[in-house]
Amino acid sequence: MAFFPFSFEPIFCIIEIINFSLLGRDDVYY
Repeated sequence: MAFFPFSFEPIFCIIEIINFSLLGRDDVYY
C-alpha cells in the first residue's frame, strides 16, 4: 500500500505542477 501512493504521488505532482505552470503562462494567451 505504501508503494502505490509513493509511486503515483510524484507523477501526479509533476503533472499538476506542469499544468499549473502552463495555466500560469497561458493565462495571458487564454
